[in-house]
Amino acid sequence: EDAKIAASSLGIALTKRGKANGLDIPMCGVPVHSSQTYLSRLIKSGFKVAIAEQLEESEKDLKKNKKIFKRDVVRIITPGTILEESLLESKNHNNLLSLNFKKGDISLAWIDMTNGEIKLQRVKGVNILQDLQEVIHKVEPGEIIVSEDLKNSELLRSKLKIFEKNISIIPNSFYDLKNNEIKIRTFFKRSKLESLGDFTEVDISTIGALLNYLELTQKKNIPNIKGLEIVNQDNFMQIDMFSEKSLELFQSYDGQRKGSLIHIIDNTKTASGARLLRDFLKSPLLQKDKIKERHDLIESFISKTEPLKNIIKLLTGLPDVERTMSRISAKTNNPKDLILICNFIATSEEIFSEIEKSKDKILLKLFPQNYLLRNMMNVKKLIEKKINESPPIHLSEGGVIKSDVSKKLDDLRNIRKKGKNQILALQEKYIFETKVNNLKIKFNNIHGYFIEVSIKNSPKLNESERISFNPIQNTLNSSRFQTDELKPISLEIENSEM
Repeated sequence: EDAKIAASSLGIALTKRGKANGLDIPMCGVPVHSSQTYLSRLIKSGFKVAIAEQLEESEKDLKKNKKIFKRDVVRIITPGTILEESLLESKNHNNLLSLNFKKGDISLAWIDMTNGEIKLQRVKGVNILQDLQEVIHKVEPGEIIVSEDLKNSELLRSKLKIFEKNISIIPNSFYDLKNNEIKIRTFFKRSKLESLGDFTEVDISTIGALLNYLELTQKKNIPNIKGLEIVNQDNFMQIDMFSEKSLELFQSYDGQRKGSLIHIIDNTKTASGARLLRDFLKSPLLQKDKIKERHDLIESFISKTEPLKNIIKLLTGLPDVERTMSRISAKTNNPKDLILICNFIATSEEIFSEIEKSKDKILLKLFPQNYLLRNMMNVKKLIEKKINESPPIHLSEGGVIKSDVSKKLDDLRNIRKKGKNQILALQEKYIFETKVNNLKIKFNNIHGYFIEVSIKNSPKLNESERISFNPIQNTLNSSRFQTDELKPISLEIENSEM
């Protein structure tokens, strides 16, 4: 059924593979190299996508030379749990929101998985449902999770209607109070819940449901979550939906970003800076001392023209380190992210140098503590020493670690290099001996390295007197062979690449 839905939604061919109970089994697929494009279209259409991968085999399994490999779902991508850069808007947060309601109190907990901090806000009072709608609108969730009971509640159905396309229903058990208290303490490694904040029962259920959903979708690879913040709305000016629309803060009257206030003032040079500016506009400060602190920083930067110009230049093109760090902590296994971190630290070092040169007391408050600087430099040196400057996108492709880092790795690489040279030499030798110019030595996961010729030329190998070619498989157009010379070289290369 999934094949039928995907083929229709993506506009790709629906084929078939085998039969079940006498009926054709529908199938569809896309090339691996363009999977991100199709994944993006599925997510934007509101689907959740399960990612299944071949799991690593144990040494015991490998010795059995199994032909059927173990596979399992390693992650479920939903609209609120996207980590892939290509699927996200760089200037907007992508929040996953958990919502719970009990005895006149509503709690909302949300997280942008790409910056790793859970926020909690409570809604209560006379205008509770209107205030709830306002908070959801301000959070702009990519996905809202609610319990089966809450979804069916007449009390909330009317107010949640405008967010219906973002809602995912999860089991009531995800909100279980007792289990969630343990869940939160375990997750944040705290012996007492009070050390994180003063939580109500509704808060605990809401935060716990969020963590349960992350575990369900991300399995064991949840990005690093730095902390938990209780949002106090009294610290910020409350701008309702009507005012936001009338003032055209984020969209003009025709629904476009162009022409809005954010479009006019957003001259930020980094994606994280753009998201921060959007947060500032959404929740303007009310505390006079914090407003003054921002103004003093701006005044100091403006008065130091040369450092400001240099910093702006350095910020241009700076990697989105928040999202890079979340991908690394979620073990997405993209070695290029390590190089982005290295580049970020190198540029940050230059920016700190400009701040230091300014000798401005107010700007120097932005300077990190010495131990943080030392840690950053150590991380940079470690990456520079051990990781190749242009690694592949996937860890499994190899070529990530530099030479001279590990003698064992260098030895294995030498085995592979030497073995592949031996295979090329064998191919030339076999062509010369058999006079079959289209003879090729190929590789697959079942036979390892093997010799392949066309069906027409296979008798020449079968009749060879100098070399014993052992037949292993015939396909429609070709014959495959193995030799006593090739087999041990093949095994040596395969073992070195595992």
